[in-house]
Amino acid sequence: MTIISGLRETLDFDNGQPVAQDLLRFYNALTSQIIHAQTRRDIELLDQCLTWVKSVRDAWGELARRAAVAPVQTREKVEPSRLAAARSGAAVAAAC
Repeated sequence: MTIISGLRETLDFDNGQPVAQDLLRFYNALTSQIIHAQTRRDIELLDQCLTWVKSVRDAWGELARRAAVAPVQTREKVEPSRLAAARSGAAVAAAC
């Protein structure tokens, strides 16, 4: 429950809509189901909660892999000098 609370607290509603709202609903529903499973000692429901968490974890992992291969495109136009600096910064980070 502490981990779910921590994830809930890191949601960025200013920059992450509608994903942040969807994740908030998911975390709230997950918390509710875990509490329900604990009070009823329902192992099958806890297993289902674990399956949901693993599914979200796997989705984030896939997004991270895709971002590593094809960086996210932005809507703003980037000056060539800033792009060059970003590329060199990425190269330095990759070398570390």
